[in-house]
Amino acid sequence: MNRVHSRNAKWPSGGGRGAAWGFGAGLIVAMALGSRVAAAQDVTAAATAFSAGQQAELSREWARAAEFYALADRIAPSPEALRSVAKSYLAGGDRANAATQAEELLRRYPNDTASTTLAGVILQQTGSKLARWEVFCKPSCTVGVDTTAVSTEPRGDHIVYVDPGEHRLVAYFAGNRSASRSVTGDEGTRQQVSWCRLLRPRRVRLAPSFRAWPRSPRQAAPSETACRRRSSLQVLLLPSF
Repeated sequence: MNRVHSRNAKWPSGGGRGAAWGFGAGLIVAMALGSRVAAAQDVTAAATAFSAGQQAELSREWARAAEFYALADRIAPSPEALRSVAKSYLAGGDRANAATQAEELLRRYPNDTASTTLAGVILQQTGSKLARWEVFCKPSCTVGVDTTAVSTEPRGDHIVYVDPGEHRLVAYFAGNRSASRSVTGDEGTRQQVSWCRLLRPRRVRLAPSFRAWPRSPRQAAPSETACRRRSSLQVLLLPSF
């Protein structure tokens, strides 16, 4: 029997090759259509939530309106939805949340005139009557005040306003981990708080025939001193997990 060498091998021809390419193209089209359908569903859900917020606003249910507008903004972020959140909080007398959302407007839409104008008005009306906290965390966290979540996007920095008095700031990390701290603020004060989680380096067991390369400085766990040196802020250290 004659052997068939690899150089004589050929790609499928005719219907076989066409079927393969057809399947691949169909899969790509299906994925694209699926993404478009999901995006359209998000837009529809966001529009529904925004409409519910408008209905609550007409009934002067300001807290409920803010919740629906915030839901719309989480589903499909937009300056219009976030502005509505801030305005609803302000109309309902919730100055702290209104100011917090005003800062979020400035962070997310610094080039949008309508957003920056509204944020400026809100902060001018409320800022001097509230305590302002800059929260820094590493790794990224979300933030709550007392029993309310005020920032649901994991980030390394947040700005939170609270009414004067004592409150509990809570940082939520991935893996259902959290840390909290009691804080006290006065009218017009600006303070900072940081959470720096120190992680122990993971030990890797190597086979006897291999040599471990020296650990680079970037791989080493930061010391408490180094953590404090990176920031002049008040640093709250989380215990190693």
